[in-house]
Amino acid sequence: MDQVAGALLGLPLAWIAIQQYLSGFATRAPIGGWTLALGLLLSCAVTLAATLRHALAAMRLRPAQALRE
Repeated sequence: MDQVAGALLGLPLAWIAIQQYLSGFATRAPIGGWTLALGLLLSCAVTLAATLRHALAAMRLRPAQALRE
């Protein structure tokens, strides 16, 4: 949920910053919204993979062993 809120706040600001930066160049390749969407998708995938890895490792531990460590 925090990632969605961060994306809603950050992506429009990133879009504006990119457009302002690129406006100073005489020739430029058009950059669509897909680049920002792909960045958001990749960050969500990495977050999901890391969370899943740690959750599965925690579920493999016995409760007594988890309390000792």
